[in-house]
Amino acid sequence: MGLLKKLFTIRGSGDAHKDGNQSVDNYSSVPYDYQFVIQTIQVYWTQYLDSLFLLRFTHNCENYFSRKDFVIPRLRMLKRAIEHVGGAYSFTDSTINVQIVIYPADIDKIIQKIESPVYDEGFIKNHCDSLDYKLSFLTAAKDKLTIIARWRHWLYPYEKRLSAEILKPFNQHCLELEEQIESTSDS
Repeated sequence: MGLLKKLFTIRGSGDAHKDGNQSVDNYSSVPYDYQFVIQTIQVYWTQYLDSLFLLRFTHNCENYFSRKDFVIPRLRMLKRAIEHVGGAYSFTDSTINVQIVIYPADIDKIIQKIESPVYDEGFIKNHCDSLDYKLSFLTAAKDKLTIIARWRHWLYPYEKRLSAEILKPFNQHCLELEEQIESTSDS
């Protein structure tokens, strides 16, 4: 809690708080809280990019939902930090060597997109693809049915967080796989 208190408590009124998107050459004249916020913006941005990669490409239920629970509050903290430094902040992202300008409205759009069904649909697609990949290595029908049951079981604790429309393709895919496995094992 001390870190959050330091980050979001405004102490004093230095010149750095008056102008929005200003560049600061001499950090000794800037209040400590402002310096701290400037340094944390890039950290939050890096955490967002890492989380975005995991959200888009993971097939593991626990990773997906824990990362989603992590990134949304971090983005809200990033938004508050940007508002604290004047409503906009620009920096050069050293990983991709690009100048980035971040506005609070951009952060709101990112949060809305992450909370929308788009990411959940992508996760379910990845979950189905990983199931197919795992089944491609197995030959015994019993093993395949066990893996399908395991994939369903991993998703079960998170079903309340997903809508029925999003889960429907996964459940349908599992039923089709089970029918296919049972029909090939009977013949």
